[in-house]
Amino acid sequence: MSTKKDPLQNKSMEIWYQETVSKLYRFTYALLQNREEAEDITQETYFRCLRQNKQELPPFPYLKQVARNLIYDRYRHWQRFLSQRQNCFRL
Repeated sequence: MSTKKDPLQNKSMEIWYQETVSKLYRFTYALLQNREEAEDITQETYFRCLRQNKQELPPFPYLKQVARNLIYDRYRHWQRFLSQRQNCFRL
């Protein structure tokens, strides 16, 4: 059993990535207004979508929703972190 991927599938994945990466980055940057955070969220979005190992590549609206959810998760994490930090100083 071979673990190599079909070259045509790799080519279509490359085209899909090239067609969507700049739009997704602009979307995340518009929400975050931070270059490093936008790059991280963009990278994590592709990682999560490709990790699902589906037969077809997800459409751009799906990528946007994954990115938006990652941004919400990161925001909630920071809110909890800041809340815990403030509670430490109150003691």
